[in-house]
Amino acid sequence: MLSVVRTSLRVTAAALCWAAVVVVAASTVANSQSQGRDALVVRFAGRAETSAEFISAYGDDIFAREQRMANALMNKATTSAALIRETERSGFTAALLLDKRGHVLSSSPAHPGLHGVNLAPRSSYITAALAGSQSVSTDILSAPGLVPIVAFALPLEGNGGVLTAGFDFEHSPLVNFLAVSSISGTQGYLVDAAGTPIVFGGDGANTSLNGVDPDRALSGPTVVDGRLIVSAPISGTSWRLVLTAPESAVVSPATSSDWVAWLVLGVAALATLVGLVVLQLVGSSRRRVMDAQAQSEEQFRLTIDHAPIGMSLVDLDGRFLRPNSQMCRMLGYEASELSTMTFRDITHPDDVEMDSGLVRKLLNGLIPHYEREKRYIRCDGSTLWVRLSVSLVHNAAGKPLHFVGQVQDMTEMRAAQENLERRALYDSLTGLPNRGLLVDRLTHALVDHRRDEGLLAVAFCDLDHFKRVNDSLGHHAGDLLLQEVALRLQDSVRGSDTVARMGGDEFVIILPRVTSLDLATSVLDRAKLSVERPIEIDGHLLTVSFSAGLAVGGPDDSAEMLLRDADSALYAAKKNGRSRWEIYTAAMRSHALLHLSVEGELHVAIENDEFELHYQPIVTLADRRTVAFEALLRWRHPTRGLLLPASFLDVAEESHLIVDLGQVVLRQACQFLARHPDESWRVFVNVAPVQLGRDFNGVVRRELEAAGVPASRLGLEITENGVLNAAGSSLTEMQELRDMGIELLMDDFGTGYSALSSVLTTPITGIKLDRSFTARLGQDEASDRITSTVADLVASLGAHGVVEGIETDDQCSRALHHGWVHGQGYLFARPAPEASLTLPDANAQLVSPGHAADEVAEAELVSLSPPSPA
Repeated sequence: MLSVVRTSLRVTAAALCWAAVVVVAASTVANSQSQGRDALVVRFAGRAETSAEFISAYGDDIFAREQRMANALMNKATTSAALIRETERSGFTAALLLDKRGHVLSSSPAHPGLHGVNLAPRSSYITAALAGSQSVSTDILSAPGLVPIVAFALPLEGNGGVLTAGFDFEHSPLVNFLAVSSISGTQGYLVDAAGTPIVFGGDGANTSLNGVDPDRALSGPTVVDGRLIVSAPISGTSWRLVLTAPESAVVSPATSSDWVAWLVLGVAALATLVGLVVLQLVGSSRRRVMDAQAQSEEQFRLTIDHAPIGMSLVDLDGRFLRPNSQMCRMLGYEASELSTMTFRDITHPDDVEMDSGLVRKLLNGLIPHYEREKRYIRCDGSTLWVRLSVSLVHNAAGKPLHFVGQVQDMTEMRAAQENLERRALYDSLTGLPNRGLLVDRLTHALVDHRRDEGLLAVAFCDLDHFKRVNDSLGHHAGDLLLQEVALRLQDSVRGSDTVARMGGDEFVIILPRVTSLDLATSVLDRAKLSVERPIEIDGHLLTVSFSAGLAVGGPDDSAEMLLRDADSALYAAKKNGRSRWEIYTAAMRSHALLHLSVEGELHVAIENDEFELHYQPIVTLADRRTVAFEALLRWRHPTRGLLLPASFLDVAEESHLIVDLGQVVLRQACQFLARHPDESWRVFVNVAPVQLGRDFNGVVRRELEAAGVPASRLGLEITENGVLNAAGSSLTEMQELRDMGIELLMDDFGTGYSALSSVLTTPITGIKLDRSFTARLGQDEASDRITSTVADLVASLGAHGVVEGIETDDQCSRALHHGWVHGQGYLFARPAPEASLTLPDANAQLVSPGHAADEVAEAELVSLSPPSPA
């Protein structure tokens, strides 16, 4: 009986022991599985945070692409066509260019209805961009005629506008990124502020989010209808990343071993064997968990390593933990080398202090993240400009773990910005300071001048007849000449002086702290001698002359006033013969003001038709019979009375009003002829060289047709220098005018050069001898021989010939003796209005020597050439 009891006790004890072992084993397994499930849920949530960081980096890359698009648009007109080209080239679906107030300047695709619309009140992300911050649309937008898009708004430096561009994320790499997962049934969503999916991926994912609440998931992992939901915000946007998967699939590595506990309890008699089996199954389960963890970490590593921007984890001491390949390429270090360094080791010394201060603020919780431009020192010692974004990662308990740094290479952008700044301050052709930098330096020099003793002088210079170089040798040769002149000017001045290019062939020299006016003029003389030395350009040896105006700064002068005075002195140097310099005087200012006043009055006079023509006869010298008229321009000024050309013609030429004046006189001359339709004599009008080559023959044809006058009754006079310089389209127009039946006379013959060759190579039909030869008739043999020779030339060519400026009977007799047929001057008649004229016979004509029976009339429009003494 006792043995039975003992046996029973032993069995009971054994059973209790085995039961205890089974309970302990079951409890151990259950606790292990619970921890495994929690770890897998945390890992799943960590994957959402890692993916959110990648998408944030992807957004930064889109902004970088948009910045390159903005740079390409910077030097182009803001048209929809240009924006469309750059939108397609940059890979965006649609884009808008806004001004600094948010109004649409251009759109891609072009949408005329959007032009001028103010989008700022409608879109908070555009308002943020106008305030200077990169921003992303809080919801999905619809481009006209296109699928829904997500827009990225980029503030534009300089003009304060905004470039916003976007595309359909459904065709972006994010679709595959969200769809790829080691957990079966995983769905990924990128949603906007309104909870609308921007892009999604994974089995069963659709625009309805399948009942997922993104905002609720932000507070931590949740389970709805058997699916585990996690969410993470996208840095720099109002977007969120949502991941959802069947809870059973997420925790399957842990739950797959639950049946072990039941097996242990069911086979208590085989406790040892079951224990060994349980241990093996638990070990296998843990290995699967570790494998899943390793796979997740590998996916994270690949995501970081293949990011288009530099990325790295940095420990709390500033040491690089995991730099990606792009970061290593940018800095020129291997990953193993960077892992032994801190960010301070590769940061430019001037940027270390600011970086350290921002890191301290992050650690103290004063700022959530920071972004700035800074400089790294590459492995080769060169400087790398980057845009750095840094955030601090905390664990579940809120303890700081490490920093995440994202680096975008800004070196090329900075270089382009510096190049733009240089182009804004320096002349691209010569490298000299341009007008903006010149005014700035001159302003500072004036401030220094008020404090220090000495003089401040400014020389305004240019090259005489520079246009001839461009016209004869081409603009390339002209550019080379300007570059050489710039070098010579710099070599001629003192080290403290500034040489700048105002534009064209105009240069300015600032001469600060000169002790005397003689010193300033000596520098100017040295510069003039240097520039006027022969210069070889493209195999041609050129000699250019140099004119300058010098002005001395006073205590109340501004930069613009001093430049204005020097320019006035330059004008005086030009007027006094060129290849010289003049010093500014108050009289020059008065002349400039008068010039400006006359110019303004000329504009009004042309509009109000205040001009009239007076006519001076051209006669046959033999019998002094009138055969033609010269039309002379007069200005019937409303307050100053009748003005001769000498009081306004120079201003008209310099202000380019000479073309308008020429058309006025041509019209009045044709109307004069129209009032005498039965006559056969001509009226000649002078043509300024600047009129030729600008459809002047069309202007003449229209005026003749409007007046109903045949071309045979009109003649044109062109100065000798105008004929000599005629080329290309100007020479073609002269021939076309001649073919219309219009006579062409060369005026002021003898005042230019190579005149005989021009008579043979141009379509002129007559010559007018300059009055300077007429005035010397009978005074010296040379003048008599010249007038006689020219008369023989006219006769041999069968051309018309007129001697102008005849004022005495002796001059008339000598001209007739030398062979001249026609003359003009005060001896015969002074200019008079049409009402006071004595008209010639209906058949009077100006004739060629030897053809006295064939006379032709002539008249001259002096408004288009230097005025005659008449």
